[in-house]
Amino acid sequence: MLGLLRGLRMDKTLFDNMRHHLIPVIVLVGVTFVVYAGTFEHDFLLNWDDSLYVTENETIRGITWEHVKEAFTRFYVGNYAPIQIISYMFDHAIWGLKPSGFILTNILIHTANGILFYFLLTRLSWHRLPACLAALIFLVHPVQVESVVWISQRKNLLSMLFFLLSLYSYILYYEKSGKLWGAPYVFSMVFFILALFTKSVAVILPLVLTAFDLCAPSKRDRKTLIVDKIPFFIAALIIALVAMKSQSGEFAGGRTSYHGGTPYATLLTMLPVLMRYVGMTLWPLDLSAVYAPAIKTGIDFEVAQATLLLFLIVMLGVLLYYRRRDLLFWFLFFFLGLLPVSQIVPIVTLMNDRYFYFPLLGASAFIVAVAFLIVSTVRRGKTLVRISVGVIFSVILGHYVIETYDRIPIWKNEYALWEDAVRKVPHSPKAHFQYAHILEYQGEFGKAEEQYELGLNLSTSHFERYPLARLHEKTGHLDKAIEEYQRFLSHSPGFLDARNNLALIYINEGKLDQAAEQYKIALQYKPDWAQGYNNLAVIYVKSGNRDKAIDNFMEAVKLKPGDSELHYNLGLVYFDKGMEEKAFQEFEIAVNLSPGNALFTRKLFEMSKKISRINKGRN
Repeated sequence: MLGLLRGLRMDKTLFDNMRHHLIPVIVLVGVTFVVYAGTFEHDFLLNWDDSLYVTENETIRGITWEHVKEAFTRFYVGNYAPIQIISYMFDHAIWGLKPSGFILTNILIHTANGILFYFLLTRLSWHRLPACLAALIFLVHPVQVESVVWISQRKNLLSMLFFLLSLYSYILYYEKSGKLWGAPYVFSMVFFILALFTKSVAVILPLVLTAFDLCAPSKRDRKTLIVDKIPFFIAALIIALVAMKSQSGEFAGGRTSYHGGTPYATLLTMLPVLMRYVGMTLWPLDLSAVYAPAIKTGIDFEVAQATLLLFLIVMLGVLLYYRRRDLLFWFLFFFLGLLPVSQIVPIVTLMNDRYFYFPLLGASAFIVAVAFLIVSTVRRGKTLVRISVGVIFSVILGHYVIETYDRIPIWKNEYALWEDAVRKVPHSPKAHFQYAHILEYQGEFGKAEEQYELGLNLSTSHFERYPLARLHEKTGHLDKAIEEYQRFLSHSPGFLDARNNLALIYINEGKLDQAAEQYKIALQYKPDWAQGYNNLAVIYVKSGNRDKAIDNFMEAVKLKPGDSELHYNLGLVYFDKGMEEKAFQEFEIAVNLSPGNALFTRKLFEMSKKISRINKGRN
């Protein structure tokens, strides 16, 4: 059989006998590029992170020390991923903002990961055919499409690249039983740190290395096997703490409260999700950009069924421990890969295709190993068994390729992506909201309104009432806009933009008292909001109360003394009230702050002439 982890080769390096690996490598590269050839016409997904990571990210515009420093000292979209950001700098230097260039880089990294996986397996004494097949599954499986063609998921691909290099280096260290701080060990640690600096999911590596030691035959001192993991665990812990910080709401991260309100409910919810992951790995269907698993607060049939399947999986793991530890390693790898997204630390999304990228490494090897194990252990009817296994495997692999090929066009742009998500996961609020945003952007306001309403009917969140209110305002349905703003503000009373928009509607309708009330409430939540005082002052000007207008303009000026427009507005009220000297002072400040503003300069000139005439008259 494969002898997966048995009899690790001691005398060959990655590049020995390269000619023997030429055909498998050509197959892996060729199939990957043929399958993903249709991605080069894809666009940036501007409503889903690509704008924040790439198109509107000034940090990637130029490879400079300042930009590198920013990459290492900032969180981006709730993630600490400096290597990802630096990789975009190189893309931008080469391609500018052509999405095809960024996607090509993603495909190249994904292909490199498949090739590294192949060489990792051959290092572990796998024959070329099974190693190539396992790498092929990893490369063409349809759940990989999200990580490969979505430019923002570069971090998944890069992290895997360094992860595999670290694992390969560790195996070299393990084989030679070398010094703890010898070159292979140091390289493994360096690559691991780079993986962590790309995506925090790489924190599973110390557990993967522990599983490797558990499953591989070894005559080494077990104490050494524990000690050599300590630096890996320390690095993983540090990045895990950083990730928890970056994933907080303060940095637009995805951390949330426990689904269903308690850890127990989250556990019940994740049991069916885990089983669905297993099913999607073996036979993926109806893949989507988002999923909406049911929140479980008690044990129902689905939870009971998932619990039974989990029990059987555990029993299989125990059996493999005693009978086939070489298979156990890849079995454990799959579940360790899911650990960071298993809601131990709850995050907003319960499941995603991109969460498969690391687990699929273990699944691919396990599927192929089991297939070859069956062929090698059956004695009677061996030819028939080989043919049967070959046919089944070919059907499965063909299904993967077809599904991947069909799924790639869905990621061409936001419209295709979210139209597909709404169709496949109609009970997902996020799918409806994202689709609504795209429809609104394309001017299909009626359809956008419908999608907002559908999403709100499914969601306990009221945030999307704000864009719905803006849509009503845009289409001239002001009564509906007022209603939605009010409903939104009842849940988010301190949201200034909503208050301001509602107040502006009231002003346009001549409801000055109601408009003023909105600004007064807003200023209770944010007393240092200079623009709020300015707008409230404008309302008092319109209503003829110049004294209150002056008071509020003065508050605004105190908060933002360097704002020329505020000084200009205050000067206008002074002028209107006949306080020419004070008006002149404010206009003069406005001109000094904005010397190129023709309006301010003209008003100062007019005010200067008027004061001169007044002074002459007095004389």
